[in-house]
Amino acid sequence: MNRFSKICKALASAPHRLFFLGGVLQAIAAMLWWLVELSGRFASVHPSTSWMILPVGAHAYLMIYGFVPFFIFGFLFTFFPNWLDTSRIPALHYLLSFFGMGAGTVLFYGGLLFSKSILLFAVLSVLLGWGIGTASLIRILLPARSSEKIHLGLMVLFILFGAAGLVSFFLWIFINDPIWLNLAEVIGIWFFLLPLTVTVSHLVIPFFSNNALNDYRVVQPLSILWILLAGIFLRGLLEGVGMRRYFWIPDTVLLIFASSLSLVWGIWKSVNIKMLFMLHLSFAWFSVAIMLDLLQNLMSIWSHENLFTLGFAPLHALTVGFLSSMVVGMSTRITLGHSGRRMAAGSAVWRIFLTLQIAAILRVVADLFLADSLFNLGGYLGAGLLWIGGFIFWLLIYGPLLWYPAHSERQ
Repeated sequence: MNRFSKICKALASAPHRLFFLGGVLQAIAAMLWWLVELSGRFASVHPSTSWMILPVGAHAYLMIYGFVPFFIFGFLFTFFPNWLDTSRIPALHYLLSFFGMGAGTVLFYGGLLFSKSILLFAVLSVLLGWGIGTASLIRILLPARSSEKIHLGLMVLFILFGAAGLVSFFLWIFINDPIWLNLAEVIGIWFFLLPLTVTVSHLVIPFFSNNALNDYRVVQPLSILWILLAGIFLRGLLEGVGMRRYFWIPDTVLLIFASSLSLVWGIWKSVNIKMLFMLHLSFAWFSVAIMLDLLQNLMSIWSHENLFTLGFAPLHALTVGFLSSMVVGMSTRITLGHSGRRMAAGSAVWRIFLTLQIAAILRVVADLFLADSLFNLGGYLGAGLLWIGGFIFWLLIYGPLLWYPAHSERQ
């Protein structure tokens, strides 16, 4: 068997390998495309490209539906069988899911340049892979008996919401009515990515903390999860119908309970265990994002909706800070755990994680300056380059653990 065949066999041997590799490559590609677009539009580095759809819509799609979902499916395909103590998802199922999503993602870039028809086909391909993956998760969830089945059932529900967001994006391309783009963005963030990541955090952060910290008290009431999810859905609903002045209601509730969880889960106790601290710090970004959103909303109310000085800072604290940090923390943990390596964050991954934290901070701070100003555009560029650099270094260090067999599988 030649080297290429061995790599393909290793990648296909476990779902997290293919999906994490696809996710990292897409993190790099999506941000490179966005920097190319920004440099042509604002910095005049090259002639601005005429895309088949609005660049901001394409950026939203690539980050919401074309980046994080690879990590989500890679995580859930690995996590569900282990947590439920059941058989693995058949290789054919996760391979079909990956190739549907992967082919659609690659086609999407071609469609941006050449044809809306290609874009429509690309979204349908992603939706097909998405559906195969979701059906595979449902198939092993339904007969399982587990006290945490509520958490896992919610995760599947939110993935189904994500599919609805994909349909909305498809309709936007097909009909060219901005209401569908707005719906796709609202669903993708507030009914898919955010509730799913919060649900995963509520389940695994106390679990991992209990395994790593001495004299740890597990605080994991379902009532708080229901409150957080209700607040997230209300915030998304208000955004969907354009009732900005009432954002402060769910924001206040979310800030109180999310920040309380960070404290009772022992964020400061985890500082010396970097692999665990990465998850705690990622979740803390959720509180930071909601605090910024609350501050923005209060300033808007006090100024009679004439002052929005924070711009997209709350959104990017949520996406670049919370979601992307959690992606790196969880994917690194799973990659190490399933490669036969020791479950510890070395200096390399810690530096990668800190690089993404700086990127998140820089992206948030950039929105505090006037749009298109030097500091604003410089912040965009700096954050994007740090993001790309962080994921490239992750690929260089942990990529071999994905495309080479684990220690236990080697002869």
